[in-house]
Amino acid sequence: MSMHLQKCNPLFSILVGLSATLVLIGLASSTFVPFQTTAADWELRGPLKSCDARAGDNVEVLVAGVSRTGTSSMQEVLQRLGYHTTHWQGYMSRYFEFISYFYSGSIADPDLQKVFQDIPGKGALLDIVVPALFDDLRCTYPNAKVILTTRAPASWLNSYEAYVASTWVYHWTRYPGLQLLSHVSRALRLGNILRQLSLMQPQSGLDLDLLPELSEVFRRSDEVMFGSWEPSWFHIKKRQRYEDHVKATVPPEQLLVFDASAGDTLGKLGQFLNVSAGQGAFPKLFHKVALSSQGTQAGIVRHNAV
Repeated sequence: MSMHLQKCNPLFSILVGLSATLVLIGLASSTFVPFQTTAADWELRGPLKSCDARAGDNVEVLVAGVSRTGTSSMQEVLQRLGYHTTHWQGYMSRYFEFISYFYSGSIADPDLQKVFQDIPGKGALLDIVVPALFDDLRCTYPNAKVILTTRAPASWLNSYEAYVASTWVYHWTRYPGLQLLSHVSRALRLGNILRQLSLMQPQSGLDLDLLPELSEVFRRSDEVMFGSWEPSWFHIKKRQRYEDHVKATVPPEQLLVFDASAGDTLGKLGQFLNVSAGQGAFPKLFHKVALSSQGTQAGIVRHNAV
């Protein structure tokens, strides 16, 4: 009797149909192959493991501060000064396969000269990828000047907590509908179809198809650097240990410790880079209230608007 009622219940039929659809979507999306390279493609080989053998000169500045120390503001200033900058969105859109493999622990000795070979010259690398790869980057670009952006520990942690709390890519469980759309897109290969119709740019880590991998990279980037993607006082200790390492390993003439929140100016930066950067106050981008409307997650939304 109850079985007969279940069969006749429209809601039960809808739920069964929806469950079957989700299963089919899951099975179809599970065959999606996100990357065109393997981790081995980004590994150093043979004599290139020597720093002298792989030294490059197309990257001239390494901004070594962790996220929320003014790296976005520094990017804007360096762009004004003519540098080809790469910040978080640049890594996600241009180097996502390497970044994903690296943060998953699949690459032991990264071939960074190969990764960043598309930078034409006067390059500047910034944001959390630089601290994660700092020693390898110093080996690959030994003549690059290093700018260590920093700020007071308590203020930095408050800012980092606000950033993680407001950035939905960290919290994919809050947006199951978006995750479902991603798996539908993967199952139907919508990204490939739209690219063939010239409605989307070449494959990027910001594509809706790659949202599961992107969410994983966001979390893993913090886990690699701080031990956890959820901010705590341990973040401050890990950051201090890292900054001490930078100061101890970079020659003084190649290092600038820069704290915009403490009043460091454009003039100080210009003097270090031997350029005219002006004498005004250093710009401040991405205040707490702007975190959701600017930056990476806004870029992801714009990228997938189609």
